[in-house]
Amino acid sequence: MVLMIRLFGIAMLLAGLSLLILPDFLMDWISRHKQNTWLYSMAIVVRVVFGILFLIVAKQSRSPLIFQMFGFIFILGAIFLLFTGQDNFQHFISSMIPELQPYARVSGLLALIFGGFLLYALPGNKAFKKF
Repeated sequence: MVLMIRLFGIAMLLAGLSLLILPDFLMDWISRHKQNTWLYSMAIVVRVVFGILFLIVAKQSRSPLIFQMFGFIFILGAIFLLFTGQDNFQHFISSMIPELQPYARVSGLLALIFGGFLLYALPGNKAFKKF
């Protein structure tokens, strides 16, 4: 489970770098795929899965309260998306992309900080510390 959170942290670092270097790439990708049902479904599933993982791994982290807080936020986000529905999700994305595009690099910096925090906050494997 810690491995999944670490992989999520690495994904956040990569997304942050992408937003810093090529801010339009990720925004355009989201705009192109916003009509797909799988994007809406994955937005819900990923939030539920990582919400539960954050809650489970919280005690093993250096910041259990922060991990619990993010876990609950992810789960609440999934519930919100579920009740919002796919049509409203698509409308929300369509209206937010133009508003957020000028701040893509700031979002990238925040994603880098969050990904770095996740990698820092979870202790490494003890077998690797021997080397």
